[in-house]
Amino acid sequence: MGVGRQTNTEVRAMRNLPNALAALRLLAAPTLLLLIHHPAAFTAVYLGCFVTDVLDGMLARRLHATTTMGARLDSLADFVLGASAVVSLAIATDLLTNVPVLVMLGANMVLRVIMLAVAQTRFGFIASVHTWAAKATTGALHIGILACLWLGRMSVPLAMVAGAIGLLAACEQLILVATRPRFEPDCRGLWDRSTASTDRSQNNNPAQDPQAGPRVSQSESYTSPGPGA
Repeated sequence: MGVGRQTNTEVRAMRNLPNALAALRLLAAPTLLLLIHHPAAFTAVYLGCFVTDVLDGMLARRLHATTTMGARLDSLADFVLGASAVVSLAIATDLLTNVPVLVMLGANMVLRVIMLAVAQTRFGFIASVHTWAAKATTGALHIGILACLWLGRMSVPLAMVAGAIGLLAACEQLILVATRPRFEPDCRGLWDRSTASTDRSQNNNPAQDPQAGPRVSQSESYTSPGPGA
């Protein structure tokens, strides 16, 4: 009995690990503002946040621990990290004097705010879709921010490339959130129909353990947040 309780406790702890990593990123991101003039420390914290961003989603899928709360926390942590990094960059470099970069950045922010508003309206919570284009944007943003910080000035070509990728990703995310019948947090792009195929397969094969209750797909678990989420 004691061993069983210990095992259950360990399982619960493992399933909470993705949310703990996202919470750690959320708390660590604002400290970047205090490390602007310390490139080595800034880089260490920033890379640490990047690692948690990679691990929390991967662990959530591996442990089957994807939840509405986790999606919200991950999206909030990503937003705070991005905002903290951009503000740090604006202070440390000549970002505010580069009009093309500011326009590109503003367009990205407007599209993402619209996407989050659509998600809130359609599904009842704020979260983003982790498409491949969004991941490419994140990678370009990480590289660009660190490069500009160490150079001490804004690299306009690099910023414009990252901004262009970001615009494409934001447009794709907005279309997905606005048109898909269910919220699909791990949809790889507009071309990805794997989640829809999985849902159809489950609907066509209703045979299951009668004691297990109806099966709920990962995307459906996001569309019905509980009152305590």
